[in-house]
Amino acid sequence: MTDVNEHEGGERDDDIVAAEYVLGVLPDAERTRIARRIEEERAFAMLVAAWEERLSGMNEAFGEERPPSDTFGKIEDRLFAVDPVHKKANAGLWTSLVFWRGLAVASFAMVAILAGTLVMRDIGTGVAREDVVASLAAEDSDATFLAVKAPDGNIRITRTGGVEPPSGRSHELWVIVADRDPISLGLVTPEGTTSTVLPSDIARLPDDALTLAVTLEPAGGAPEGKPTGPIIAAGHLRKI
Repeated sequence: MTDVNEHEGGERDDDIVAAEYVLGVLPDAERTRIARRIEEERAFAMLVAAWEERLSGMNEAFGEERPPSDTFGKIEDRLFAVDPVHKKANAGLWTSLVFWRGLAVASFAMVAILAGTLVMRDIGTGVAREDVVASLAAEDSDATFLAVKAPDGNIRITRTGGVEPPSGRSHELWVIVADRDPISLGLVTPEGTTSTVLPSDIARLPDDALTLAVTLEPAGGAPEGKPTGPIIAAGHLRKI
């Protein structure tokens, strides 16, 4: 399939960059560049300091949250509703309760950090902006991703942990909605941030009705637009 995603072009909002720096989700090369900006640009350094103050101590305010007992079955069925043999072969991480416990802890921890902080004001405009986030993770996988959904349906996803896909393979992003086949949102680039857009009918749905998942696919993406797995990370969108 054709990669419909592309690297973020142009300059990102400095407030978002500062938040990503404090959260530690930037690739090493970009983090080094941002560290130089902090030393050289007083205004940007003040943004970073403000985010450090906002985020300090927030983890202690949130406890562990586990997904509903039927979550595993629902997402697995949406991704691999082909036949029992195919489903069993690709189940992988999804057959383990440990996976779901790890997913709940990892994704909720990141969302908890972000809660109440990404409802921010555009610099110089004073206009409030509300974002939706998803932390994609699994306890039995070292791959982690952070996705941010803007009000216009644009999704920016960054690989925040784990190794790049092996040679001949690609990471592919999917959105899962009840009673519908999973929809590919394209490939996730190994480095930096990938930008994609939800289909308009999906973007209009409640955010908590959407689940994002990343699978390891053949180079160029899943054949025929259907996931083949394995699933390396997943997470629910949460409005904050």
